[in-house]
Amino acid sequence: MPVVSGISDLTKQWRDFAARLIDVRVLTTPGYYTAYPEEVKAFVEAIPTLLQRTAISKATYRNRAKYWVEDIIDNVELLTHAPPFLTLEGHYDGVPGFIIGAGPSLDKNIALVREAAKKGIVFATNSGAVSLARHGIEPQVVCCIESIDASSKLRDLFFIDRAVRAFSLSAAPQTLRTGAGPLMPVHEAIAQYNGPLEELTGHGGLPMAGSVSTIAASLARVLGCSPLVLIGQDLAYSDGRTYAAGTGYESSRAEIDAKTGTIHLKWNEEIIRVHGQDQGHARDREELRRVPAWGGEGEVDSGAGFAGVQHWFEATAELLRKIGSSIELINATEGGVRIAGFEDRRLSDVLAGLPDRDITAESIERDARAAWTPITLQSIHDWLEKHAGTSRAVIRAARRLRRYASLGARATAAANPDLVTRVYNRMEHAEAELRVAVAACPLVDAWAHRAVDTAMLGSGEPESTLEVGPHRAAMDSSTKSARIAGAVEQAARELETALMTAAVRIAKRRGT
Repeated sequence: MPVVSGISDLTKQWRDFAARLIDVRVLTTPGYYTAYPEEVKAFVEAIPTLLQRTAISKATYRNRAKYWVEDIIDNVELLTHAPPFLTLEGHYDGVPGFIIGAGPSLDKNIALVREAAKKGIVFATNSGAVSLARHGIEPQVVCCIESIDASSKLRDLFFIDRAVRAFSLSAAPQTLRTGAGPLMPVHEAIAQYNGPLEELTGHGGLPMAGSVSTIAASLARVLGCSPLVLIGQDLAYSDGRTYAAGTGYESSRAEIDAKTGTIHLKWNEEIIRVHGQDQGHARDREELRRVPAWGGEGEVDSGAGFAGVQHWFEATAELLRKIGSSIELINATEGGVRIAGFEDRRLSDVLAGLPDRDITAESIERDARAAWTPITLQSIHDWLEKHAGTSRAVIRAARRLRRYASLGARATAAANPDLVTRVYNRMEHAEAELRVAVAACPLVDAWAHRAVDTAMLGSGEPESTLEVGPHRAAMDSSTKSARIAGAVEQAARELETALMTAAVRIAKRRGT
């Protein structure tokens, strides 16, 4: 059982656990929350961040991590005229925040969202916004983190030229350039790019769990909103439905096979068109979960894909409770799963007790610009060049390890003990140097993920090292190390090229 005494220690230990298929339980000593209130605040922010990478499915991270970094590189130049949303951290203390998802239960009270916008701030997810638009309802904020191009759905929203666009810097470039409403970017607290983006923007990432609803909730919380009210957050296939009406996806169905414990997902042509094939196929089945229903009566059909999001909401609620937060958490979905830590209430009852406010997208932008220190093209250019430099350090370290690992495989095959000893010592030093280089260039971690994963699964390894002996096992291990180092080296070259290409583009803009 590892014992840690701070966030830095916890982060280092977590890296070892995150790569393994095991359950992890974090325990705190009695009295910790009372004795160390400042550390607890950092702990509350750190845990969702650490959970983030493990909350994203392996397939999603494998297919999309490189795209995220590519899109960040394309999008950072927008920061010259787009104030990060977290410029307004704590600005809306006590203002209700309504988080609009696109679950089937949104249909029950979508008409009331118009009233909610008068009494607080409506944060609509990109799919939820489409449903609102079909009903003529305008939110103040539209949130989107999609790495797939969502512009075809967003550009037709009648309010896209007015609403604040809380779009992630890791979203598709076409998405961030859709609409004329105020662009106020955010980014996720994903370790592989949170640090670099915090260097540039001055703001950390938002904790989330692979769902735009969770980043919208985190954004509202950091802004100071209370109560946080969930609407259309079913996290379940209510009556076999997958989406609310008006999203364009509502004819997709979930067929429940209780005997096998499987949900078969029948996606319609629209969701297949929007999702595309470039970043992996849309899942067509998942494990069935029967969980307590909203309101506490009975159970509903939920899927394994929703489990991480539900647990994230529940873990966030528990952490907020432990630190004595005054934020009120309400689930007004009126359907779907029951989320522990949130009070189940009807939306009409929630709205009845709230006064009207005059918060508009225009006033949000005005407040942000008043508090914002603009980011210059020079700062962005320097940032790109800095990370290109750290990419070059990774290239050198990976190349060194690749060469030593290849030599180690040959030395082992030749059964030369003296040479094996010397080479393996050098390999050990080279591995340590590569770890240091990658730690200084976290962007390459995401960029290289798929290539490294493929290299790790490469052919040539025996099914059982016991059957072929320790020499063959050592030789195969060295060969594998060489493949992985080669994959990292190639990924770092690609990243360096992308960063320098963007830096040249920025330099030309500065020249004009």
